[in-house]
Amino acid sequence: MPEAHRLEYNAAYSEPGALTGALSLYRAMDPANPPARVTIKQPVLHLYGREDMKLFVGDEVQARLPQWVEGELTVKSFDTGHWLIEEREAEIVEEIMTFLQRENWRLE
Repeated sequence: MPEAHRLEYNAAYSEPGALTGALSLYRAMDPANPPARVTIKQPVLHLYGREDMKLFVGDEVQARLPQWVEGELTVKSFDTGHWLIEEREAEIVEEIMTFLQRENWRLE
């Protein structure tokens, strides 16, 4: 990750409450305490790095993902860690834009 990006992230994450939402997402993903059954009806694009923490993106987690999604599910993995956009920016942006265009999202 470029030093300028690291410094920008550090400044943003240092703000009070900045990490609450992000950390709450991981707290909610506790496999020992799964959330109530909820299904997502919209199309879902799930991008993940295969080198990220196995607890959240391992094969077991990937296998359970379809049970939560009723809409079209597109899953793409990359040889990256957690910071996909930093490690493979062009590929990630292309995947997102292709998905949004395919789903006719209004891009402004």
